[in-house]
Amino acid sequence: MIDSVSNGAGLGLLPDRVTLETHAVLDSTNVTARERALAGARAWTVVQADEQRAGRGRRERQWTSPRGNLYTSTILRPQNEQEGGPQSGPQTWAQLSFVAALAVAEAAAQTVPGADIQLKWPNDVLAGARKLSGILLETVLATDGGVVIVGVGINVASYPEQTRYGATCLDVLAGRPITVEAARARYLMALTHWYDIWAAQGFSKIRAAWLERAFGLGREVEVDDGNDPPLQGRFTGLGEDGRMMLELPDGAVRLIAAGTVGFVQRTET
Repeated sequence: MIDSVSNGAGLGLLPDRVTLETHAVLDSTNVTARERALAGARAWTVVQADEQRAGRGRRERQWTSPRGNLYTSTILRPQNEQEGGPQSGPQTWAQLSFVAALAVAEAAAQTVPGADIQLKWPNDVLAGARKLSGILLETVLATDGGVVIVGVGINVASYPEQTRYGATCLDVLAGRPITVEAARARYLMALTHWYDIWAAQGFSKIRAAWLERAFGLGREVEVDDGNDPPLQGRFTGLGEDGRMMLELPDGAVRLIAAGTVGFVQRTET
């Protein structure tokens, strides 16, 4: 059941292009957004839920989704907006995870000035080295063109206790309650800003801005990319297409398209 559907223009700070569809409870905002996209929903339709019963992250990991946090999935149709722009097609769409990460980081920094907001490859937003947000990008092949679903969860009022690297939320960082509506407005305004830069100018500015907030740049990492054993090396930057640049022990640089990154802790002997 849809609780409400509104155009962004009537919602104060939301971008005019946004059509917001809100729900009390969904299994997954990404699943619902995919259904809407296949039914012909226009670009910048945003599906929001107060609570998700089956939220998930990369590699089908479950993502705890209690009330009080922000859960949205935004429908984008980059193929229809790239005429005359630098993007060359679906092979560039994975870059939208960096666009979304920058948007979350900007929204968090505006909400909590002075907070240490960083971006962990490939798709996490951290505050004080603790996870604040996760991003799940999915593509849909619709009859009227390709669609990208940008799923974003932001910890506003609470965060999961049992996580690998720790987590936090905006309320804790700010020392006061932050409304979901305020977090949503700042995130969607930032998302349209960074998306327009990407669509018009390509990935270079996105890459540069992401690297300014890169977590662990220059540190030794272990990357689980599905191979055994995991790769170890030094995180030296991003490739021109967003792949991680991993400097191996022999000095060779390997570009990593996907994987789970852990940071190697060295102990003094």
